[in-house]
Amino acid sequence: MSKLKSEIPGIKKKTTFQEEARMRAVEHINNNYSNHIQIYTDGAKNHNGSAAAMWCRHHNYTESNKLRDAKSIFQAELNGIEMAVQHTDDHSPGSKLVIITDSQAAIVALRNLQKGRVIPIPLIRTYESLEARWTSGIDIKLQWCPSHVQVDGNERADRASVLAARDQIIDQHSYMDYKDLYDQIRLETWEAWKQEYWSMEEGPGGWMRRLKLDINERAWFSEARDLNVKTITRINRVLIGHCNNRKLLHLMRVVSDPFCNLCGVAQVQDVLHFFLDCAFTADVLKEHMEEEMAKTYDHYNKEAVMEYLGEGLKDLKRLTRLLESVARKFQSLPNNNIETGNKQEMELVRFGLRHIHTSPPCSHIIKMSRLRVVDNSAIGKEAMAEGRPPKVIHVYTKTGVGTIGDKVLMAIKGEKKKGILVGVKKHQPPHVPKFDTNNVVLIDDAGTPLGTRIHAPVPHLLRTILKERTIAKKSDYSKLIAIATRFV
Repeated sequence: MSKLKSEIPGIKKKTTFQEEARMRAVEHINNNYSNHIQIYTDGAKNHNGSAAAMWCRHHNYTESNKLRDAKSIFQAELNGIEMAVQHTDDHSPGSKLVIITDSQAAIVALRNLQKGRVIPIPLIRTYESLEARWTSGIDIKLQWCPSHVQVDGNERADRASVLAARDQIIDQHSYMDYKDLYDQIRLETWEAWKQEYWSMEEGPGGWMRRLKLDINERAWFSEARDLNVKTITRINRVLIGHCNNRKLLHLMRVVSDPFCNLCGVAQVQDVLHFFLDCAFTADVLKEHMEEEMAKTYDHYNKEAVMEYLGEGLKDLKRLTRLLESVARKFQSLPNNNIETGNKQEMELVRFGLRHIHTSPPCSHIIKMSRLRVVDNSAIGKEAMAEGRPPKVIHVYTKTGVGTIGDKVLMAIKGEKKKGILVGVKKHQPPHVPKFDTNNVVLIDDAGTPLGTRIHAPVPHLLRTILKERTIAKKSDYSKLIAIATRFV
């Protein structure tokens, strides 16, 4: 719509200097709207709540309303525009009016509306108010101007909205979109869940409650950039008590009983047994831990171990060293130390490792799935060598689940790269090979591989799939087949 202007020539919100933006904005408004009645609007949302305000230059009139606290800044800006539209009725017929707002998002949202389509709820009242006046012949334009650059009218509306947010009386006619309550619902649900979690004496999460671990919305390893995925997995399994001890394996019906088969004592083999009572591992763990614990703890006992593990997330290096010590101990374990002599069972009881069957959906390639780069591209080799394989951020299919031949978008080494899946772990139809890993080959936007060789075998089926998609997608995927070294 030509009546909705979301830009001013020469001004870019993120790069234009404040003084230059102010001069260009004032010049644009004076040159284009000098014969218009100018009404400035603004919305505010801070710790005091939400509010909207408008200021009319012609009448030197300010109006502001306190809105409901949960209302978003976008809704507050729309409320300010709606107040200005209502104020246009106070002017004489035939007047030219311009509503100047610093919300570029509101103008763009109104401009992108199309007749015949459902109007989003937050925009309905504002759009209907404007549409009614345009239909009746009133000349109203909307113009964006940059915020906080000392444009007089915008500063007046901004101050009025901030002052209104401090008011205690909420406008009774203020409406609110249900989506504005999402954040409040999420926070209240999170607090209620935490209270219930800590009030439970038994049940799920008992081991973590005993460790007194802080429960956060973000995972502890989200900032642990120097740890690879395997180390993070091992630490997690120790902290939640699900490392591969016989207690867990017995619950999963992998072994016949939960008793320790390393020390020969009829005690349940759980995490604390490894640390305190097991004749095979306790000495190694005690020597490793007492060196650091002696500064804080007088005795090596159950309470000290629990506190040590609970504080481990504050110092990830000592947990990493602990796991390395345990791993070295298990590497010295001969096969005949296992009562059954079964090598597979020995692998199952490795501390912090798991070799168990998972349900088929766990092998599906969806968002956040990790892949293995099987070509010799530079970025792919670096990522795999560092133990930080690429992570899927989008699957180019209607279902969002990827399989052989599908294109995916990945995050790798801080960059976005596309790739073609050349092998998947999930169950396959007859005559289609199933792989041990989810394999991907990196490509550019035209379908050309970034590497010159594919080291892993690729299925014959891939020839047919890529040939069809080369024609349909107008991208040349045939080069990917040319660099494959082996087909299965």
